[in-house]
Amino acid sequence: MTPDHDDSNVRTNISSSVSPGPLPFVPWAEMEIGNVFSIQSGKPIDLPAGKQPRSLPVIDWPDIVPQGEVLTLVRGLLAPNSLAMIYGPSNVGKSFAALDLATSVAASTPWRGLDVDGGTVIYVGAEGAHGLRRRVEAIRRHRGITGALPFSLVPVALNLTAEDRADATALIGMTKAAVERFGQPAKLIIVDTVHRCFAGAEENSASDMGRFLANVDYVREKTGAAVLLIHHSGKDETRGARGSSALRAAVDTELAVSADEDGTIRMTLSKQKDGASEGEFAMTLHDVEIGEDDDGEQMLAPVVQHVDVPPAKKKTGKLNDRQALGLRALHNHFAGTDRDTVDFGTFKTILVQRGVLEEGSNPALFTRLRQQLERLGKIYYNSGQIGLTKSGQKL
Repeated sequence: MTPDHDDSNVRTNISSSVSPGPLPFVPWAEMEIGNVFSIQSGKPIDLPAGKQPRSLPVIDWPDIVPQGEVLTLVRGLLAPNSLAMIYGPSNVGKSFAALDLATSVAASTPWRGLDVDGGTVIYVGAEGAHGLRRRVEAIRRHRGITGALPFSLVPVALNLTAEDRADATALIGMTKAAVERFGQPAKLIIVDTVHRCFAGAEENSASDMGRFLANVDYVREKTGAAVLLIHHSGKDETRGARGSSALRAAVDTELAVSADEDGTIRMTLSKQKDGASEGEFAMTLHDVEIGEDDDGEQMLAPVVQHVDVPPAKKKTGKLNDRQALGLRALHNHFAGTDRDTVDFGTFKTILVQRGVLEEGSNPALFTRLRQQLERLGKIYYNSGQIGLTKSGQKL
């Protein structure tokens, strides 16, 4: 039987039609650093001015070794050249906490007993620059600082979502000028707030947030400084910082700020890429006289006063759905064991297994739920262990 077609001819035609020919070959001598090669010809091509490829840092296998403690900008809390964020509701004290920390970095003095690797600080006061002037004077008088510090205030909003990186480049330029002026390396750049430096872009947009993060990373790369973002929480404060989740995924350190009913400000470490993500700081605000106004009236400005972390205050009232589910999850766990306490890590696992919170949820949610149940008098938290109170044992 004669075949309808000649398979060998088909194979020959296909082979000849798709054969790519010899692969491009680049001689060793032409492989110069910085050259970009054409995929078609394998020959070097010229890029437009300003579009030359960046030189990437490379660490070879023998040199990829642990560096010891990396959280050395503020020992155990912030790493050099990292990206950090302080977030919380409006008027809760975020900027006061940030300025207090920034002053310690500029002064090269310990912050709350933590050693500081001090140097030049740049504070982008995009929100409330007038108030920042008063707060700086208050902290200057409160700490008894008489000399100059390597600290500069940028009293304008920036556009850190622009593709041309114009304001990011300007920030880099003025930072380098400050470093030369002060004679100390750039250590910390504070952006207060994210919203005021978003220039009308959409915080919930992953692409807009991506441009913002690209600009921030560009600033970190060119200055060597850590960048600390001040940001707002969303309408539902239990869901963390507002906007695209890309922001939280990008930060190395995250601190959540809240306020007790008595005005005590709590700053909780809710994320730490290179260390334990458990820690809490407390502070209060008190007024300091900073001089007289044009009418001769005494001017006051608040300043941070460090205090010990107070025990969570108990509240009365009905539990919301998440609190009730969390309490029941603990009940069910203890019912199947002879133990009456769990550590915080087990507590988080229980909440995920029982569907109270999802795996991968913002760690601050677990901390807040623990704090809420403690304030409601349903659980106690002592030496890292969580247990049910007498009130909490009754569902």
